[in-house]
Amino acid sequence: MQIFSDVEDINANLEIGVFDEDKESHDFLGKIIVPLLEMQSGQSEWFVLKDKNLENKSKGRILLRFDLKWNPIKAAFRTFEPAECKYVRTSVKFQKAIFMRLVDRLKKIIDSIILSVSFTKSCFTWEYPVRSIVAFL
Repeated sequence: MQIFSDVEDINANLEIGVFDEDKESHDFLGKIIVPLLEMQSGQSEWFVLKDKNLENKSKGRILLRFDLKWNPIKAAFRTFEPAECKYVRTSVKFQKAIFMRLVDRLKKIIDSIILSVSFTKSCFTWEYPVRSIVAFL
C-alpha cells in the first residue's frame, strides 16, 4: 500500500495510526511517531507499534519506506517560525467557585484602593497632623 502526504514542516513528527480492515469493524493495532529529519529517504525501516498514548508497546511492527523531497532553504525558514498548533484548545466551562474567588479578590483590591485614597486624602486635609508631617517627610 502506498500513501502520499504533503508535510509542511520537515522538523515535524509524523504520527501514524495503524488499523486492521475487517468487514465488521476497524480495530486499532497501534500508533507510532516518526521524526521526519531522522528518516533516510528511500530506505525501509521497521517500527514497533505502541498503544494510543504512545506509552507501552503494542503487538506488532510495521515496515515503512519514506521518499522525502524537501527544500533545505524553506526548512531553515520554517525552523525559526513558530510551530503550528496540533490541537485547538477547547473552551473552558464556567466554574462558579473560581468566579467567586476572583470576585472576592477584586473586592479586596478595590477595598485597598479605597483605603489608600482615604489615607492620602486625610494626609492632605491634615486630619491627623503628626501623620501628615511623617507622610510628607
